[in-house]
Amino acid sequence: MHRCQLTEQLLRTTQEHRGVEAENQRQVEEVQINQEIQMNRIIEKWRNEDADALDYKEQQNRDGNGDLNVDKNMQENILRVVSNIFHLLSVDEY
Repeated sequence: MHRCQLTEQLLRTTQEHRGVEAENQRQVEEVQINQEIQMNRIIEKWRNEDADALDYKEQQNRDGNGDLNVDKNMQENILRVVSNIFHLLSVDEY
């Protein structure tokens, strides 16, 4: 009888362990998907901001002023996007 109880306990423990492993894998996959979605959003936002900045720069060039401010804004946008990419990559390593 004691051996039967141990076997049942071992089976329950194994099933619980498999359930925990499956949940952990699901969570890892969910994090990876969310990171990919965030990366795509960042890239899309960057593309939109870059297009907006280029449109603005073109308008400013017609007026003959404001180029320095536009270039600074573009540099800040690029720095922000690159910083976000490195942050996401560092989070992915954990």
